[in-house]
Amino acid sequence: MNAHVKIQQIRRAKLEAYVEQLIALLDALDGDPELEDGGDDEPSFGCSRYFNGKSECELEEDPAELGIADQDALHLEIQNLDGSLHFDGDGQHIARKLLRENVKDKSKLARALDRTGVVPGYGRFV
Repeated sequence: MNAHVKIQQIRRAKLEAYVEQLIALLDALDGDPELEDGGDDEPSFGCSRYFNGKSECELEEDPAELGIADQDALHLEIQNLDGSLHFDGDGQHIARKLLRENVKDKSKLARALDRTGVVPGYGRFV
């Protein structure tokens, strides 16, 4: 091993020791993270707050968790609950447009468009 490599290793070791000292200093200045206000309030990591022997970390009681979070998706939930899981035409017009743009052979295009047709009045986009 040449002298240059040894010098680099010594410099690195000194730098590592200095960094460790700085981290220890920061830890000493910050104090115990367990004593910080709200330091353990990460529900995703498991909340351990107890009051009168009961956990006070009930996410079920969070107002954001009552009902569906995305109001725009509510109609999808209701649609699935009523038992009607039929095709409503969504996406059919997009598929036909993509066929027209990408299929160059006229006879293949005609057959594909026939197969993707929807009975009039069945879907919203017909």
